[in-house]
Amino acid sequence: MKEQMQAYLEYANVATTKIREICHIFGGYDESTPEEGTLLGNVYFCIGEMISLYLALITGKEMGSDELNDMTVELMFLDKEEIEDFIKKYCDLSV
Repeated sequence: MKEQMQAYLEYANVATTKIREICHIFGGYDESTPEEGTLLGNVYFCIGEMISLYLALITGKEMGSDELNDMTVELMFLDKEEIEDFIKKYCDLSV
């Protein structure tokens, strides 16, 4: 379970990072996130919702809560190597 959780969160993190990179290439902004309502934006925010739902199930946090939203955004901007520490911090599991 722990390895699957880490793999899921790593893939989600990589996907959001790649979308921001694409947005940067086309928009020219550093650390830019795509606008909601655009094709990339819709995919980006859908992945964010998937992360939130996954974290809500693991942590017991309420969907839409500020705490869960903060966790989701933090995860989306981590370096892939920091995912294990994120899981230890928020999910109370040793990986």
